[in-house]
Amino acid sequence: KIGLAETLLLKGDYSSAEKHLIEINKKINVDQYPPIERSLSSILYEVYKKQNRFDLALEQYEKNRVISDSLFSAENDAEVARLEANHEFEKEKTRLITKQQNEKIEFNNQLRRSRLLFYLAGIGLLIVGVFAYIIYRSYLKYKRARNTIAEKNVALELTTKELKDLSEFKQGLTNMIAHDIKNPLNSII
Repeated sequence: KIGLAETLLLKGDYSSAEKHLIEINKKINVDQYPPIERSLSSILYEVYKKQNRFDLALEQYEKNRVISDSLFSAENDAEVARLEANHEFEKEKTRLITKQQNEKIEFNNQLRRSRLLFYLAGIGLLIVGVFAYIIYRSYLKYKRARNTIAEKNVALELTTKELKDLSEFKQGLTNMIAHDIKNPLNSII
């Protein structure tokens, strides 16, 4: 319907265009539709200007400016809201990426610590194994040495017994020889 008013304006039928625009204004609550209200005030401005009704033209021009400013402001508010939402999204995205990177770094640090503990445990077990082997070898040497000492003690006891027996035999033989020599000498004396 606004297009009809524009056509009438272009044809130069200003009064019909004005009536048509006022009729549209009455039928539609233009306050709810700022873009339509802006178009109506713009066309009415042109109609009044062509009719040399400058006071009404000025009124429509000012109304158009106010609506344009409010629409511009609404558009700016929408743009600001969009930019703020975008900024919040980017901030949250950055926070999540940073959190994910920190978690990855923490995971890698825990993995390094786990590997280090694993290696240290392996080295510790190896050292304990080496010490156990050394102690076992020492025990075997000690056991062999004890067995050797026990064998030598047995051999020594046998040798000591033989020496004792020989010493007793020698003593008995010496006593017998001394007795046998002494008896014939006693008869001579």
